[in-house]
Amino acid sequence: MTAGQIHAFDREWERVKMQKAKKLPQFKGLVPNEITTRDPVIQRLAQEEKAHIFATDLAAAALMTSSKAQYSWDLVIKKMGEFIFIDKRDDENMLDWQTVSETANVEFQPLDEDGVNGVRQLIKEAARTSNDFLAAMRQPKKFKNLDEEDPFVEDEDQVICHLGYQYNIYDLGRDVNICIRSTVHSYIESTDEKLNVYVLPEWSEKRQNWGKDLD
Repeated sequence: MTAGQIHAFDREWERVKMQKAKKLPQFKGLVPNEITTRDPVIQRLAQEEKAHIFATDLAAAALMTSSKAQYSWDLVIKKMGEFIFIDKRDDENMLDWQTVSETANVEFQPLDEDGVNGVRQLIKEAARTSNDFLAAMRQPKKFKNLDEEDPFVEDEDQVICHLGYQYNIYDLGRDVNICIRSTVHSYIESTDEKLNVYVLPEWSEKRQNWGKDLD
């Protein structure tokens, strides 16, 4: 099943080049990143016993890539009766941000310093840039509503980046099912195909400078 609202992808962004830049507007609203235990759709699926384990795509990805992770992060596993909920911790941690040069060689990694290119500042800047692009790449007047209403909209006047959510249930065997909530960013208007978009920042021309090869 699905919930939320997704907007058509603005293909003007595909025409952006290194020599033909486009200003990225700042988005000052909410980009939802809610934990499973506060998701009303997951709460209902648990009550209906559709699955026994619940997680977000973010938490599942963190577990699957844990052997390669260079930064620490916090996951919380809650057992409530027969159900298990895998979530990021409420306190701010790496799963709220975007890693920078995580798997790069040491000489290409940012240092933990106070300047604009310090690792902590870059991680937060990358997350803000990602959220800004999620909001900017949408066509405001072209959208479609999914099966159910957005579970994270509190009121109609709320400034929020509308996203879609797909609740996939997988059979793990031995009568155990897992439900993973996957986020859907947008869709291609001509084909109706769903898509997700991501930002890959270049933070230092001296250390990286791969942007020159994009065009």
